[in-house]
Amino acid sequence: METTILPTNEAEYTEVLSLMVEDAKPRLGSLLEQVETEDLRGILTQDGEAKGVIISMEAFAFLERMIEAREDEIDIAQAERILAESQPEDWISLDQFKLERNIV
Repeated sequence: METTILPTNEAEYTEVLSLMVEDAKPRLGSLLEQVETEDLRGILTQDGEAKGVIISMEAFAFLERMIEAREDEIDIAQAERILAESQPEDWISLDQFKLERNIV
């Protein structure tokens, strides 16, 4: 098991363990407890290659929220770009859209 210190932002560093999958398997229960109680973060490796991570559910939920927020930003930027490139005379009402596509 190897320990690495990774920056999480400019002012904070977090200890991240590098664990070989075969070493982590028999310790999974204690690793999960450490994840929950000590905010342990680990990179799981196999044949010297990073294959996955072990993080807390809180950290996972945070990452999911950040991904969703970024995807929303991308969608909004794309919609704004399309709207800026379109001409008002090309726009149709929602009712017309539904009528053209036989949507009830």
